[in-house]
Amino acid sequence: MTQNDWSERLAGAVAKEVRRHRKRQGMSAQELADRCANLGMPLKRSVLANLESGRRTTVTLAELIVLARALGVPPLLLAFPVAQEEHTEVLPGQTVGTWAAAKWFTGDDPFPTRDKDSGNWFVTSDDFDEWQSGAEAIDRMRWQDRYFAQLSGAHSRAEGARKAAETASTSAEREAHLRTAEAEQRTAEAIEREIRFNRNAMRKAGLTPPELRPESQHLDDITAEDRRGASGQ
Repeated sequence: MTQNDWSERLAGAVAKEVRRHRKRQGMSAQELADRCANLGMPLKRSVLANLESGRRTTVTLAELIVLARALGVPPLLLAFPVAQEEHTEVLPGQTVGTWAAAKWFTGDDPFPTRDKDSGNWFVTSDDFDEWQSGAEAIDRMRWQDRYFAQLSGAHSRAEGARKAAETASTSAEREAHLRTAEAEQRTAEAIEREIRFNRNAMRKAGLTPPELRPESQHLDDITAEDRRGASGQ
């Protein structure tokens, strides 16, 4: 078995998924070619036909990305057909569960290894250490997504409590809603400190945080209070 054999099989697996997604959408090969061209990377209908038929045995990363966008699916699903194939030959001669391969590809899990005697899957300590080190950037990005989801929730609950206070039928009810709004506002401020701390930590680690929305630009202002208050620092 050679590396070329595996790369051809991998290209064939991608081609199979391209054809499946195209057929599922009732899209002709010419329509797919036109969509690729509109995205800035022309792929002739004949090229797509040769790919799907197996006459073309290579797929570049650029082609994978533009085909995925043209088909409206994540690029991951063309490389690793989750929920379509039980196993995937993720490396030459190394077949793993397709979902496990997908999670390794996205940085969610380390690379799995099958025990020759029991057939069970496990992760070696070396693979875990390498994954843990390499996945730092992805992990920090995901944490920021979680922080912003929590921040949005706190702001929404605070606003809801303020509106409820405006229509409260008694002063006691109004005061209760205002206390809730204040508590949610404090929660939002604490989350903002965590976001600032996380973004600052990313920069110190040589990483580039994702772009902030205009209304959130203030979150890149690191203060002494933020350094003391975030993550128990």
